[in-house]
Amino acid sequence: MTFEESYLRDLVDGFAVSDVFPYSTGNSRKIEEFLCQLVGRLGDIGSLSIEADFNNYGSGYASYVPLNISKKDKSDITKEHHENGVSLTTNGLMVYLSRVAPVVVYGAGHWIKTYMNGKETGGGAHFLEPDILESLPSEVWEQELKRIKTTLTEFGFSIPPRGTLARNLSFEIEIPTLLGETPYRVFDCFFYWMD
Repeated sequence: MTFEESYLRDLVDGFAVSDVFPYSTGNSRKIEEFLCQLVGRLGDIGSLSIEADFNNYGSGYASYVPLNISKKDKSDITKEHHENGVSLTTNGLMVYLSRVAPVVVYGAGHWIKTYMNGKETGGGAHFLEPDILESLPSEVWEQELKRIKTTLTEFGFSIPPRGTLARNLSFEIEIPTLLGETPYRVFDCFFYWMD
């Protein structure tokens, strides 16, 4: 799978690029509604808990919607008690749904939420990078991943191979992102965040 330079430049310029509806309309509101429907359908997978953050980057712009997917039975969560609170670390699956093309990536990830006196006070997560794409938190995720991929395919999404996304760009471009560094890779054209 290869991507033409003009296609990648359009993605970086924030243009929705695809023949797949609703990306074919270029209408960001329709794309956002479509992504909400997809998240809802993923939520129908009974063994999983889906956390989608459509506004994760505040006043900035993210070309993707990050999902944190964990087991509903909480078997992937470890708890650490400390003075007046607790930290919960989840070792689950991170998924990025692109807002500029029907493209998705996934990889093993972990995120932390800290609670003090019963209130959430903080948290954090790492970002997906091309080198960890297609990884799983453990082998027990294989069945869930199969169901996730089936749903994504039904919605017209593709998962480009890690090797394709990890390639350095063969041309100069300025990507408005805080995530990637030069030399930029194909991945950075699909998944970027500017503050």
